[in-house]
Amino acid sequence: MNSKLCESLDIEFPLFAFSHCRDVIVEVSKAGGFGVLGAAGHTPESLEIEMNWIDEHIDGKSYGVDLIVPNSIDSKESSNLSPEDIEARIPPEHKAYVESILAQAGIDTRDLWQRPKAGYGDNMRETGANAILDVAFSHPIKMIVNALGVPPLFMMQRAKQAGVAVGALTGAKEHAIKHCESGVDVLIVSGTEAGGHCGEVSTLVLVPEVLDAIGDKFPDVAVLAAGGIVTGKQMAACMAMGAHGAWCGSVWLTTSEAETNPAVKEKMLSANSRQTVRSKSRTGKYTRQLRSQWTDAWQSEDAPPPLPMPLQSLVSEPALRKIDKLAESGDAGARNLATYWVGQGVGLMNTSVSARTVVYDFMEDYAAAVERLGNTGQDKPLLPWHGVPMVQRILTTVPAEMPKLISANRNLDTYRQWAPVVTDLPVTAEAEDYQGPLVGDTPALPMNWCDVLMQSVDGHVDGAVVHDGERQQHLHLLLKCDVEKDLERFLAAGGYQVYKWLQTMQLSTARFADRMAFRNMNSPTDLDYPAA
Repeated sequence: MNSKLCESLDIEFPLFAFSHCRDVIVEVSKAGGFGVLGAAGHTPESLEIEMNWIDEHIDGKSYGVDLIVPNSIDSKESSNLSPEDIEARIPPEHKAYVESILAQAGIDTRDLWQRPKAGYGDNMRETGANAILDVAFSHPIKMIVNALGVPPLFMMQRAKQAGVAVGALTGAKEHAIKHCESGVDVLIVSGTEAGGHCGEVSTLVLVPEVLDAIGDKFPDVAVLAAGGIVTGKQMAACMAMGAHGAWCGSVWLTTSEAETNPAVKEKMLSANSRQTVRSKSRTGKYTRQLRSQWTDAWQSEDAPPPLPMPLQSLVSEPALRKIDKLAESGDAGARNLATYWVGQGVGLMNTSVSARTVVYDFMEDYAAAVERLGNTGQDKPLLPWHGVPMVQRILTTVPAEMPKLISANRNLDTYRQWAPVVTDLPVTAEAEDYQGPLVGDTPALPMNWCDVLMQSVDGHVDGAVVHDGERQQHLHLLLKCDVEKDLERFLAAGGYQVYKWLQTMQLSTARFADRMAFRNMNSPTDLDYPAA
């Protein structure tokens, strides 16, 4: 895709995946996106283990790290606080309130509290954050992100020295300007729909507001839209407003790789978009979470005011860890209390699929939306690529002796000059505004791609599909005619995505080394891609 971040970070598709799960990071980056590992909660030692594993499995693809160094925090300048100092900052009524919540659910609280470790919260202060940065910068990351507030000067300086881009999350226009003035490379503009820490303004308002505010003053700063984005069509809408890509966190929580508590994942998959709340009750700063009896209790008038970060986590996390453990074992009371950070997009997260599948869904959904946005009455395959319509160039890659059909719903007479046309319209007249299926927009195909597919098929498979060296190209395939009945059953059951149909079949793989030969031409500048 023609995006400034694709070029600068060496990625195929500007979909950024924030996750605490290393498997998600790897799968997203290998599928063409950009995985960002959440380092909050890690020690330098545990982060080193996670990043070593990522480096061993990510095949050299780009990824980044996200940490939290807030501008306001309890005892910001202090480090190595003693357990006694930390415990003295937690009022007894906060612990008592947590105990009452658990007791009402029938949960034993006798083993709930443990003395905090010395230096608790130091990862959010300069000393502890520098130790995390030591680990992060010892690995081949492409971006470091501060999730809460302007990245501190020490982080900016170290990133610049390492040649690593700096990103920062922002939930307000005035904060975005401060980020830009500090020298960040990437703004993650996060609307209130987002899971985790979030502001008050919706994504659809905040993104253009920030873009207008930074305007010509900071032309080199890239903007990622965030907050409630769980589909490619939402990503396309934000990029139509001027964003350079999308940052998503919630959508990965229900993937098959995610380490989300199974009880919570089940609740997410059945939740609607109204079943989240924005509250300070978990971290001391506003976060959006899945609504549960736990969040309801903290919305009550009887609840004590949340403590400042990071002290509130000393109140909430011991209880939530116990709740998660009991909920996973089937405890009914704990399941009612169980919650986790998630955005309002949870209402669109209805099935659990792999992280790689989510990326491919985004790509297809995005392409379809761009096609709709770019509809000017001329089909994309009719646009010239090096002087020849794309559809004509594609047809030259198909052997002359092989029968050809073109699927189209408009400009039928134009297409008929090259091959017979089939249409899926229920009427005989052409549709002026019906987009129909995605059109042929891969004119850089190798001249031998059909031959390689045919050579890959034997008598024991249903067909062959292209692999470009990085991922499967499931719209470039060769199938035996006897799969027709299987396709009819798939469509009758409500299926419509090609890759999901292919998952039900036995296919061999036709491998190619040049992924750019199968690239989609999605913008006028893409048409400048050289011919073979």
